[in-house]
Amino acid sequence: MAPARHGLSKSLRLLAPRDFAAVMKHGLRSRDEYFSIAARPNGLGHARLGLAISRRAAAAAVTRNRLKRQVRESFRHMRNGLASVDLVVMAQPAAAHAPGEQLRASLNRHWERITKQCRESSFH
Repeated sequence: MAPARHGLSKSLRLLAPRDFAAVMKHGLRSRDEYFSIAARPNGLGHARLGLAISRRAAAAAVTRNRLKRQVRESFRHMRNGLASVDLVVMAQPAAAHAPGEQLRASLNRHWERITKQCRESSFH
């Protein structure tokens, strides 16, 4: 029996540079000390995730990869409750030193905030 795959399929990821650019240029924003998130409705019926974790936010590759895993895992758990949006998640430098529990709590607040903003905006 093959092991279960828990990765995000291509349909759930932002891959094209033009998609990242559109979200960054026209998206709603949510920011705290750990993450800055831009979101833009996509009309696909499901949320898509893009990651932009820079070396400025986390100098060591192992730290950047840990942050990416945390974000992907949080997104995977919350994606069914999210609006139909494209999300770009950027890490702030404080995220590199924060415990996983704080990062998960921060991301959960962002997902709720983004969903609420999308409901209240004219982006439906």
